[in-house]
Amino acid sequence: MSEADAYAISLAVRRLLQAGREMQAIAARQLGLRVTDVQAMDLITAGGGNLSPAELADRLGIRTASASALVDRLAEAGHLERSRAEARVDVGRGRTRLTATEHARAEIRQTLRDVNDGFRELGTSLSEEEASTVLAFLNQATDILRSFAAVRESRSGGGAGIDESTSRSRSGIPSDGT
Repeated sequence: MSEADAYAISLAVRRLLQAGREMQAIAARQLGLRVTDVQAMDLITAGGGNLSPAELADRLGIRTASASALVDRLAEAGHLERSRAEARVDVGRGRTRLTATEHARAEIRQTLRDVNDGFRELGTSLSEEEASTVLAFLNQATDILRSFAAVRESRSGGGAGIDESTSRSRSGIPSDGT
């Protein structure tokens, strides 16, 4: 591949990321939420109920107190529920876990229906070979971004803000809640 083609791909990825941020802002307005709330709901939905308020703060790059206020706001609005994970003998009491409510999932699905339908249509239009290539590229691009974030966070003394167990499911674009 030529340098020009590689550069064109890099620009296309940047445009995709920018469009994702713009979409989050539009979704936030439509849902009556803040952009950070939409980002939090995306992380909570992608986490499948395994995200704690402290982990949410780390991933959003905000202070724990700010995450607590965000969680309180979303819970009060009926968008998420807190639950206690079972206590383990070696750890002690259970940790609080965050889960999106079915109402919130439905609202997000409705708001993002056109986007999700468009991505599904685009995906089904690909041959198996094309789909495999696109998926490999996107996963590797995600790994590059997560690696960059981890290195920068470690240099600044913060946590990496990365959970490799969900790195393939999080795109920076709000989930459709499924």
